[in-house]
Amino acid sequence: MLKKKITAAVTSLLLGAASLTSTFAAVPTSATDLELDNYAKLLQYSLYFFDANMCGDSVGKDCAFSWRDNCHTGDQISGGFHDAGDTIECGLTMGFTASTLGWTFYEYREQFEKTGTDEHYKIIMDYFNDFIKNSTTLVNDEVTSLVYQVGDAGADHSVWCAPETLYDRGSNETYISTNGASDVAAQYAAALAQSYINFGNEDDLRYAVALYRFADKYRTVTYENATYAREGVQDDISWAAGWLYLATNEEKYLTESSKYTQYKDNWTYDYFYGNAWLGAGIINAEITGNWSNVTNYITGVVNANQDKYYVMDSWGSARHNTLMQLCALVTSKYDQSGVDYSEWAKKQMNYILGENDANVCLVVGYNDVSATSPHHRAASCLTISPDWHEWNNWNGDYATTNGHTLYGALCGGPTNSSFTTYNPSAKDATSNEVALDYQCGLVGAAAALYAVYNTGNVVAEIGDDVTVYASEKAVANGEQPTPSESDQPSGTVLWGDANDNGEVDISDVVLMNRVYVGVDEVTAKGLTNADVDQSGKIELSDSMNILRLLVHLLDASDFPIQGA
Repeated sequence: MLKKKITAAVTSLLLGAASLTSTFAAVPTSATDLELDNYAKLLQYSLYFFDANMCGDSVGKDCAFSWRDNCHTGDQISGGFHDAGDTIECGLTMGFTASTLGWTFYEYREQFEKTGTDEHYKIIMDYFNDFIKNSTTLVNDEVTSLVYQVGDAGADHSVWCAPETLYDRGSNETYISTNGASDVAAQYAAALAQSYINFGNEDDLRYAVALYRFADKYRTVTYENATYAREGVQDDISWAAGWLYLATNEEKYLTESSKYTQYKDNWTYDYFYGNAWLGAGIINAEITGNWSNVTNYITGVVNANQDKYYVMDSWGSARHNTLMQLCALVTSKYDQSGVDYSEWAKKQMNYILGENDANVCLVVGYNDVSATSPHHRAASCLTISPDWHEWNNWNGDYATTNGHTLYGALCGGPTNSSFTTYNPSAKDATSNEVALDYQCGLVGAAAALYAVYNTGNVVAEIGDDVTVYASEKAVANGEQPTPSESDQPSGTVLWGDANDNGEVDISDVVLMNRVYVGVDEVTAKGLTNADVDQSGKIELSDSMNILRLLVHLLDASDFPIQGA
């Protein structure tokens, strides 16, 4: 099932055993030194990995790291993100990562805004969403073709150097489907539906609906030249359908969302790029109130891993761990679920941040015992010859290559519950793989833990080669971030048009009051229009301000209401 896992394992054998000469840093004296509960900083740091993996002709302008620049500018489909420590761009993991980040923002928007990380988040999501739309050919609002991967994994993995020095990928390395890649299309649809819900861009919804129809029509996984392979598509389609129901209120999407229970997997029902069952189930439960399938599964995981680090699989254990934390914490957020897994998730994150039997933190640059040498070409500063002798002679320690600190990156982790199985060498891809689908779990878990515990602070400085976002600096310095143009929902906003009929009148005020008391609901677009103080929900003050608009005590130019 995991083609990349097999490929990387074979590559590791061919390249020789990883060196064990690197040692762990000294043990800090307290949990305070590890910053175990600094969830604001953890959320902030977790976003910077995406900068390191940016691709295209805007990297030099947008990337926070000074050591990255434009690359692959002549690709047939430019932009997006490199998948891991390599430079291929994989639709399945890119779509999964985008939709997991979109889900996280949907659940924890307040935490991004409170930490000033929403500005950074939006730039990251623009990269994802632009790539998705550029990969999709629409004719009369129907998808006629879809790019599901850019770059040949074999060719890419045969070199080790910075992406800026690599060749552009032409049509021979741009892999397209006209009647398949339904798993990719569904993940893309979910991500764009979330973007519409979160920011109100009508064009994102148009693409999301078309991509969903494409996925639903063909229901086929495309394996040819795909780095990642999996079985079945019902889970992805149900995942996308849940988000499209939230975006449109159309009953057909809720029907398909509820079919997530029909998806069968012989390996795991954990949420990751190879199985969206649990995520689809959580969104369906949020809509229907039926949490039993979700809580039965998560409770089983939690009860079996009360006093140990949770390992779903030995490859990328931290990836699976943080994604389970996200699922558990989102489930705990809703009273109707009847569960609270917060303390379990907190303890799991403690393991990851260094409270373990090897005294190593798997988040690069986060504290004094952080991993230092992730499996990442650009950050390593190592360039190898065709015979790979530099690699073969390397001990895998960034200190010997003047490697860059890949701040915020989540490393793969130990192969079992004992962190003594973690190998600090960059040559060990099992321990030190970093990837998009690893990172989104860390972002989600960090935001969720910050929502629960409200502890920690963002920082104004990260490293000499990192440009910290102005909004993050402002929060770190105790100031209020200045709203930028990107803070406003994209697309046309008609303030007060809660029923989204193109007009603002007393019926909108009535609807807003009904939503406020919990007896009615609005579409995502209606919420954007009605939320005039941009608090993320409809409040009594919103309807009062629209009343003032209707009696000419306020003007449309007064919206949104800042500082309400």
